[in-house]
Amino acid sequence: MVSACQNYRVTEEHLQWDCWMKQAKIPYVVLKGCACARYYPAPIDRTMGDVDVLVSKKDLQRAGKILEMNGFIPWDQDHACHVVYQKPPTHYEVHFEPTGIPDGTTGDLIRSYLQNIMEEAIQVPYESGTICCPSDFHHGLILLLHTCHHLLEEGIGLRHLCDWAVFAASFTDQEFCEIFEEPLHAVGLWKFAQVLTQISRRWLGCPYREWAGTINEELADAMMRDILDSGNFGRKSEERAYEAYYFSHQKADVWHAFFLGRLLCSLNGLVRSHWPFAEKCWLLYPLGWVYFSLSYAVKILKGQRAFLRPRQVIGNAVKRRDIYEACGLLNLYKH
Repeated sequence: MVSACQNYRVTEEHLQWDCWMKQAKIPYVVLKGCACARYYPAPIDRTMGDVDVLVSKKDLQRAGKILEMNGFIPWDQDHACHVVYQKPPTHYEVHFEPTGIPDGTTGDLIRSYLQNIMEEAIQVPYESGTICCPSDFHHGLILLLHTCHHLLEEGIGLRHLCDWAVFAASFTDQEFCEIFEEPLHAVGLWKFAQVLTQISRRWLGCPYREWAGTINEELADAMMRDILDSGNFGRKSEERAYEAYYFSHQKADVWHAFFLGRLLCSLNGLVRSHWPFAEKCWLLYPLGWVYFSLSYAVKILKGQRAFLRPRQVIGNAVKRRDIYEACGLLNLYKH
């Protein structure tokens, strides 16, 4: 009952956003939330959290002003692709780019696939209004990117897997291949889509899909264990976040290099994530190594952070790396 009330409230927040944006003539699409719920047999059953929306970068400031006029306060945190506005219990994440788009030529290709997302949006009707959702193609691509991004960082929960399961099950084999096979191969996400679909069949009872191929039980079970170890089931621990630095910021030529090389690449990734301007001034990297290491040490002494166990972090990171590499994910984000 509590979950149903929460879902109803968040749906109304989506509809309120739609009303504001249409009055201001700002194109948008919903990310996750109601965009995922429309693929469920009963949309109200899809667990809702905050409201994630996408506007163009040129409309970001204007959309923010509308929220501020309605009592929302911007959350003073730096994010790579969105701005957060809060007025408890409502929480809007206003994106100018979907989460998880990699750098380089792959990122450029993905952005080219998404450039018409507003023009191809679908108006989904509700009793008290409509909500603009991405097309099937755009939604599927965003869903995979979002799931991949979270998997490589703190991990995904069962909701992420269920979102993909009901989405993939809504297409015939022919429909799915016609829409997704070529672009997902091009950006390196086809194997990941296959594995998620195989897991959905093995663990959630979803129908067999020929395009997903023969199930690799060992890989599917390893991925499912990783999902249960993270997300809303397992350890959203600080150690898991640091494990991600071991593989998500590695270059191809240091995968099997000595420990110091892996450590420095991880530290560089940490510096880049907090100081993007370091890319233009390499002298800032050594300064960042010292600053963030000392900052973490001070927080440990104050009891604000748990003491990390480097050996366990690296051991778990190696296991995770092997799973994600088998899914074809690591090439997506290597520098």
